[in-house]
Amino acid sequence: MTRWGGVFKSRDWFYILPVLVLAMALGLTGFLTCKVSDCQTHSIGEALFRTADLIRGSGHFSFGRDPWELVIAQLLMPLAFAVGAVKLVIQNMRRDLKLVMVRRMRGHAIVCGTGDTGYHIATHLAGTGQAVVMIALDNQAPNALACERRGIPVLQGDAMETSLLRMAGLPHAAALYITCGSDATNIEIGLRALAASARRKASGALVIMPELRNEWLYNLVQTHRAALTATDHAHFRLFNLNANAARLLLRSEGFARAAAQQQSHPHLVLAGKGQTLIEILAQATLCNFAAPGRRLSATLMGGDNAAVLETIERRYPGIAGAADIALHDNDFTGRPAWDRIARLLTETPPFAVVADLEDEEATMKAALEFRRLLDAAGHFAVPVFARVWRQHRLGAFIQGMEATAEESERLGFFGDLASLTAPDQLLQQSLDLMAEATHKIHRDNGQSAEPEWIALAEMYKQSSRAFADHIPAKLEQVGLRLVPGKNMVTLDEAEIEALAKAEHWRWCVETRVLGWRYDAVRDDMRKHHPLLLDWAALPETAREANRKMVRNIPSIADGAGLALQRPQA
Repeated sequence: MTRWGGVFKSRDWFYILPVLVLAMALGLTGFLTCKVSDCQTHSIGEALFRTADLIRGSGHFSFGRDPWELVIAQLLMPLAFAVGAVKLVIQNMRRDLKLVMVRRMRGHAIVCGTGDTGYHIATHLAGTGQAVVMIALDNQAPNALACERRGIPVLQGDAMETSLLRMAGLPHAAALYITCGSDATNIEIGLRALAASARRKASGALVIMPELRNEWLYNLVQTHRAALTATDHAHFRLFNLNANAARLLLRSEGFARAAAQQQSHPHLVLAGKGQTLIEILAQATLCNFAAPGRRLSATLMGGDNAAVLETIERRYPGIAGAADIALHDNDFTGRPAWDRIARLLTETPPFAVVADLEDEEATMKAALEFRRLLDAAGHFAVPVFARVWRQHRLGAFIQGMEATAEESERLGFFGDLASLTAPDQLLQQSLDLMAEATHKIHRDNGQSAEPEWIALAEMYKQSSRAFADHIPAKLEQVGLRLVPGKNMVTLDEAEIEALAKAEHWRWCVETRVLGWRYDAVRDDMRKHHPLLLDWAALPETAREANRKMVRNIPSIADGAGLALQRPQA
């Protein structure tokens, strides 16, 4: 089916088949009505047989002597057959040339799935000069055809078939991106590729990158100690575009500048529903506002807030102890609904509003209405951020209309698919470089029994990423920030002490949010930990361990090409 499916799905057959049908109809009519001995037939079966035989070019009929239908049929039948045969030969030659091209590739990327995510990943990689092969169930789908026009080979078939992965060059590939639309399918393909990678011929390890969107599976993989463990030949690197969109927003200058205006109890409004808003709330609680003296206050607006909160608490059972979460039921339709929102914005002004409704047009409309209400209340500098997947140019146009000379980001749009699938955003390279350096410090500080980064389970990688991701928030406590460049700053003992306290605070927030509580004896099954204490009550050995970690922040940042910077005098 793989070999022939692409041929018979081709739209060219819409031109060939009608000609063939017309020729058959003319031939049958001619043979059945012919009175001349050379073409006379005595049954429909005989007429059908002789019509089909015209494909060989065996007819010798002429106008004036034989029925005109037979004259035309004897020309059309071999012509339609010849065109079809030539097309089939060309199609098979193209397929064989693809396979030859793929077999010659080394260090290339394989992209499974030709949905919008897969298409953008493939075109971004190709744009950087990376060799790419795509696997598609339907190689006549618009995205598959668009990739072929860009010179990206597209192999038709099911990526669940390991033989097809090998045909796509798995033994020599550098990365496998899996975006088939189903999280379970993506993980299954990744696990099969992991097993097949034992036969790899390339020197480096294969990076298997399945896309995960489903909340429960994403959470399961990230929190299980043995999930997706690596081998010497391959390792996993999950990506979740919703989580990446949240991080992109929370690390933006516009969001950070707005959050700095409310130091002790910042209020954030999240309007809509969906995984992106859950990720924003979780990351803001665990990172941006996980600092001594700061506690996030979040208002969830939407039509099914109870279900959203249940989803959050299922993943983060202790989040209510780290953030104040209020529910504001609203469907964003009608004047009474917006009047209720206006009262909330006046009574409890937020430092920012984030909107993500199910429909992009509805999201933009709601963002503009939030902007109008904030302006009416005199909160001109409070930014409104709206999530858009595809209509980012329209978003940029609207943003320009709302910008002023003083405030360019009064209305901002984030999380578009084209940006999120760029290699630097998809891989979160600077974060992983810092996380890997963090893990190395753990190993050097007496935890040498832990495996190397590449062999580390996803759960422990996430822990190192959490430390690294919080570095800007820790540095903010001592008036420092991260900038591109070579580090020239030396931390003094007072700064190290403050950074150590901030790190312990972050760890306590993260641990409690995940459902752990204090007990004198550690019990991983019951989630009990003896170090869930205030800094003053913490044993000196634990305090010193935190100091050791934060002393290495300059070298951790340096590994990602970043440097610490003090404010200008």
